[in-house]
Amino acid sequence: MTVPKLNEILLARGLAPVEGETAEKFEKFASLLLEKNRLFNLTAIESEEQVAERHFADSLALFLDPAFRGGRMLDLGCGGGFPGIPVKLYAEGRGIPLELLLMDATAKKIAFVEEAAEALGLRDVRAVSRRAEEAVEEFGRESFDLVTARAVSDMRVIAELAFPYLRVGGAFYAWKTRKALPEVEDALPSVKLFGGREEGRIPYGDGVFFLEKCVKLSPTSPRFPRKYAQIVKKKP
Repeated sequence: MTVPKLNEILLARGLAPVEGETAEKFEKFASLLLEKNRLFNLTAIESEEQVAERHFADSLALFLDPAFRGGRMLDLGCGGGFPGIPVKLYAEGRGIPLELLLMDATAKKIAFVEEAAEALGLRDVRAVSRRAEEAVEEFGRESFDLVTARAVSDMRVIAELAFPYLRVGGAFYAWKTRKALPEVEDALPSVKLFGGREEGRIPYGDGVFFLEKCVKLSPTSPRFPRKYAQIVKKKP
């Protein structure tokens, strides 16, 4: 079972456990993920306990930020729905309003996310197969309260994709490992150029992992994001 392991981790972090209907939905999501993974290779993780620890608990590290209040959220490069769907489930269970847009360039992953959202009965959730740098105007420049990116690209690259979507006053969260600290430090001048600043690092997992939190202080220049090849090749 997935939920007992998840709750063990949540309680160790000082977070409320999942219970009742929310717990049932987490179990259902885990079963659906593992079932579909045999067909579509959605994740390298193949056991319920690993799903609880590596996907669910990892995604819910967002709630270690006491400033989290929900709102309009964009999950960039969501893959099989992480962190977005666990965040939505947990927020729903805690009565936190959250409107969620999940975005990934891989159509088969978005097809799974759509199926999962429907099976879980999630409201205010939309999943789209788009390239982030090409969809800013379509989904709302400077209109999201928070943007998340878990296990997605270099910090500098994902920051350029994320900040154009983020409203002034909003927050960007990137899931990183301790080994990525030089990469994160190297990205901070670019974050400033996009109108943001580093707000802090939220450690978890015995300090092996952390959330890099940046806030947006001013509008992002309309020249960002550039085409993906330019983003990867050259600093802004």
